[in-house]
Order: sequence, then structure tokens, then C-alpha cells
Amino acid sequence: MILHSITRFVAEEDVTQTHHAILPEGYELLFGIPASLLVFGLLFKFAGPAIKTYSERLTSLVVEARCLAAADAGQPLPDSCPAGPA
Repeated sequence: MILHSITRFVAEEDVTQTHHAILPEGYELLFGIPASLLVFGLLFKFAGPAIKTYSERLTSLVVEARCLAAADAGQPLPDSCPAGPA
């Protein structure tokens, strides 16, 4: 009886180890995948337009700065300048 209890205690599964080396447990996938999709969807919906607006604004500022730098140096203006080529 005591030997049976000892072998049963030793043979118990370690709850800190997963069944697979790469994949998580099923219940973690059950909650993790929808949670990740929700977070990425909300980021895409709310942060996407702000990132696009910032990118367009930054691009226009860089083009303007390049045009001003070319005008100060006395070089011909690039085609992308609002004033057009010189």
C-alpha cells in the first residue's frame, strides 16, 4: 500500500510542463487567439487612421524642408516641390 502511494506520487504529471515543446495548452489558445485578434483589430481601427495621418503630414513636412533647403542652396527645385521645377 505504501509502495503504491509512493509510485503514484512520483508518477504524477508535472503541472508546470506543457504537453508540447512549442504549442501552448489548448485552453491558452482558446483565450489567447481571440484576445490577440481583439487587440490587433482595435489597434487597426483606432490607431491606423492616426498613423496614416501622421505619415502623410510628416511626408509633406520633409518635402517642404527639402524644397526650402534646395532653394537656399541655389539649386534647382525638385519636381516634388509645390512651386514646381525652377
